[in-house]
Amino acid sequence: MNARRILLLAESPYFGGIASHILSIPQAFAGDARYAFVVATLPGRRRGGQFLFDRGQALDIAVHGLAMDGTFDRRVFGELRRLVREQRIDLVHTHNYRATLIAARARLDVPLINTCHGFMVAPNLRLRFWQWAELRAMRRFPRVLACSDHVRARLIEKGLAPDRVRTVRNAFAAPAPLPPAASREPYGIAPDMRLVLFAGRLVHGKGVHLLVEALTRARGWAALIAGDGPLRGKLEEQARRLGVSAHFAGHVMDPLPLYRMADAVALPSEMEALPMTLIEAAACERAVIATRVGGIPEIVAENETGLLFPPNDATALAAALEQLNDAARRTRMGNAARARYETLFCPVRMAHDLARAYDDALRR
Repeated sequence: MNARRILLLAESPYFGGIASHILSIPQAFAGDARYAFVVATLPGRRRGGQFLFDRGQALDIAVHGLAMDGTFDRRVFGELRRLVREQRIDLVHTHNYRATLIAARARLDVPLINTCHGFMVAPNLRLRFWQWAELRAMRRFPRVLACSDHVRARLIEKGLAPDRVRTVRNAFAAPAPLPPAASREPYGIAPDMRLVLFAGRLVHGKGVHLLVEALTRARGWAALIAGDGPLRGKLEEQARRLGVSAHFAGHVMDPLPLYRMADAVALPSEMEALPMTLIEAAACERAVIATRVGGIPEIVAENETGLLFPPNDATALAAALEQLNDAARRTRMGNAARARYETLFCPVRMAHDLARAYDDALRR
C-alpha cells in the first residue's frame, strides 16, 4: 500500500514550541511506511524568522514556504492548492490560527485536521480576531486535536462537540544518547553557581522578568536565558540594574546541550497550553520550576518531577529555586521527569495517537 501523504502546515517559521512540535511529527513516524510527511509554512512578519527552515534542514526535513504578501493574501489559497496537488497530499494537518483559517477557506479536495495549541491570555484585538476565526474554521474540520486536556476543555467550553475533540499531547524525539552538557565558559557563568535555564521567546506573558527578579533573593543561582524577542533589551537592562547573574544566549538552534548544562529549568509564564520546553527538559532529566497554569500540571508532577508556583509571583519563584539547592533532590526529580516523559511524551505515544486521528479523517 502506498504511504498516505500528510501535509503539516505551520503558522510561521519562527522559533517556538509549535515549530518544534511540527518537526517532531516526521521524526516520530520514522520507519513507519504508512505515512509520508511534507512540511510547509506561511511566511512571518518579523525578520530573521527562519527556525523551521534551518532546523528542518538540519534534520533532513524539507520545508516549503508558501508565497504571500503580508498577514493575509488571497493568492495563498492558490499556492496551497498547487502544493497539495504537486505533492499528492492526502490530508492536511494545520497548526495555529492563520494556517487553520487559510486551509479551511482554500477549497482543498482533501480532508483537513488541525491541532489547537491553546489561547493567548488577554489577547489584543488582532489576536482575538484570529482566535475567533480559528474557532469558526475548526467547526468545518472532521476532527480537532487539542495539545492538552486543558486546551480540550477550553474548546468544549467554546462550543465544539466533545466527541469531535481529542487530546494528542506533544512529544519530543530525544536523541540517544543525550548530548553532553555545553560549557559554561562562553557564557561567563561561574562554575560554582547553580544554573537555571529559560528557553523560549522573550515576549510578554513568558514572565522572564520574574526570573531575573527572583535572582535577587535566590542567592547562589545564575540564569541562562536562551531565546530572543522584543523584550531582550529591557530584560538585559533589568539584570544590569539589579546586579544579578543573568546571561543572555540569544537564539540557539539546538538547546539540548544547554538543558544538560543547567541544574534546573524555569518557565514562569502567565499561560501555557503544553510547553515543549518542559517536555524537552524532562527528556534531558532536568527538574523544573513552572507556574501552575494551563497544561503545565499535565507535564509537571508537583514535588515529584518539579515545583509549581503561582503566576506573577517572583517571591514564590525564588523560594522554589531555594528548594532546589539540594543536588540530590534535583537528581531525583530529573530522573522522575525522564520516566514521566517516556510514558506520556515520547514519540511512540504521540505517533500512535496521531495515527488514529489521521486514519479517522482519511476514512471520512
